Amino acid sequence: MTRIRFRFRRPDGLTDGGSSPRGLVVCSPTSRVVQKDESIMLPLPFVARLPDDGSDLLVSLQPTGRDWCWTIREQVGGYTHVRRVIVPDSVQTLD
Repeated sequence: MTRIRFRFRRPDGLTDGGSSPRGLVVCSPTSRVVQKDESIMLPLPFVARLPDDGSDLLVSLQPTGRDWCWTIREQVGGYTHVRRVIVPDSVQTLD
């Protein structure tokens, strides 16, 4: 698993005193994935909520393969951004 860091900030840069961004990140594989142990990871989403204290959100994602990637839906402060990302196999935390 690769650790991914999401770092959201308001335009004024505030992250404390109740001013931190509120929202969630929804991660889902683009298709079902046959894993190394021959089990199947279904293309079901999981939700990670942004920490209330404004700190960075850390999630662990399985590295992607040649035939699939992750769909990431960021729902923060009434704004939604959707992207697809390729996740490498890494021991370092990636932004």
